[in-house]
Amino acid sequence: MNITKLKEAEERFFMRYPGGFSNPLMLEIAKKHKVEKMNKLAQDSFAIEQFESPSKIVDSMSKIVSRSSMVSLFEKPKFRDLVKAMSDNEKERLSHGLKEFLHVIKCLALN
Repeated sequence: MNITKLKEAEERFFMRYPGGFSNPLMLEIAKKHKVEKMNKLAQDSFAIEQFESPSKIVDSMSKIVSRSSMVSLFEKPKFRDLVKAMSDNEKERLSHGLKEFLHVIKCLALN
């Protein structure tokens, strides 16, 4: 990761949107993307207790990708087709990776 470019992009972002994501222009943009609704869906779908069923987790991933306004229209069907073609073992591995990313790393960061 190029930290210099990242800092430059951050600086340009804050120059354009003082206050960052709290800027009124950013709040208007966020309304179009239904951020709160998508956050709630993701939090409910990927709560720790949901990870007992890898197939359900992968289906939820597909659902969220298909509803996301931030994912290209061309990529949505490709992801859906990928999920349909996955074996149970692959779904279990993907689900496990997401669980580690969302819950295990989070716990490590808090300690």
